[in-house]
Amino acid sequence: MALLGYGCKETAKSSMWSDPICMNPKNGTTEIVHLWNWTEDAHPIHLHLISFLILGRYEISEFDKYYDGNNPTTTGVQKLTELLPYEYLKDTATAYPKTVTQLLVTFDRPGLYVLHCHILSHEDNEMMLPFCVGKPGVDCPIDLFSGEQNACPKQAKK
Repeated sequence: MALLGYGCKETAKSSMWSDPICMNPKNGTTEIVHLWNWTEDAHPIHLHLISFLILGRYEISEFDKYYDGNNPTTTGVQKLTELLPYEYLKDTATAYPKTVTQLLVTFDRPGLYVLHCHILSHEDNEMMLPFCVGKPGVDCPIDLFSGEQNACPKQAKK
């Protein structure tokens, strides 16, 4: 089973529930988050206690050519779908097959959270990742961040 990961195609790695936390946004920030789905299946991905807007969906093959850690809409990648007039804040987004789903996420509550697939058999097989909003050791247990030095994918430089 494919597991969740983040980063670009060359740097993302499949992550297990027990791996060190890599996603650690500061409390009070709004960030762009990319959900990469390399599988042949759609996955309804839920972020606990977090609201977001879906900015767009892109074919992985096109998105990855232009992705450098910035917003690819400024580099010529065409969206697969446009925002619909009824788009609103969500807590679950469908990650379509072979697609990158781009989210605008506001992290406004410090603490330990999880993002996971809402298909129960996928969740039961570790298609989920913990993430910490805020300061490690203050808002989340510090031992969740320990592990290999290179356990987390490196983000591309701007």
